[in-house]
Amino acid sequence: MRQEKGELLRRIFVSPENISQDRITFDRKSANHALNSLKLKNGDKFIAVNGNGGEYLAIVTDSSKGTAAILSVSNENQDNEPVKLHLYMSLIKQTRFETAIEKCTEIGINTITPIYTERSTPSEVTDNKYKRFSSIIEQSIRQSQRLSVPFLSKSKSFAQAIKEASINGVIIIPTLSENGYPWKELREHLKPAGSLNIFIGPEGGFTESEIEFSVKNGGKILYLGKKVLRSETAAITVCSLVRFG
Repeated sequence: MRQEKGELLRRIFVSPENISQDRITFDRKSANHALNSLKLKNGDKFIAVNGNGGEYLAIVTDSSKGTAAILSVSNENQDNEPVKLHLYMSLIKQTRFETAIEKCTEIGINTITPIYTERSTPSEVTDNKYKRFSSIIEQSIRQSQRLSVPFLSKSKSFAQAIKEASINGVIIIPTLSENGYPWKELREHLKPAGSLNIFIGPEGGFTESEIEFSVKNGGKILYLGKKVLRSETAAITVCSLVRFG
């Protein structure tokens, strides 16, 4: 929450299409959050976040109609990180996949792409799952007070994802292999990169052929140590190392 002259102001995600130059009209989801959950009423101020980096100081003008007036616009984008993080997350058990995208959104990743690997849990990413994943991402934004929403991509095969990532920056593949770089060494190779692509494998990790394919396409192998981490733990660990380390 942001403080405004002694007031702690609530942050509310509002879709960009519901924000005009001087007015906000709540959609059903934002109205439920603002008016029902947070109990905002006429005259209450809050911070609206549009998911594209925009932040607005606003005041509720008519709670019955779900409208608010914009008082000021913030030009300061706290999400403007110099390095963009792209998470390619192998499909695993849904509850654990959701934990990974929730926590990595809080850490500050910019895109999320579910990927099918040789050892992935066979599961189709349906429209309903995408809606649920998007809802989890949105809740994480509120929790972490981010201004921008990570882009949730359609699922891809491992090979498709590697080819895409090889054009779009450095590929990082965490494994248990001692042939990989320890983090302190790998970090030196990443300094010039403006875009980092983090690939997280399923339970059992990537296969040897997948690792070979990634290395042929410029992938850097990250050695995380001898402890075997669950996929969601590895995702959180690697994203934290890259963003804050």
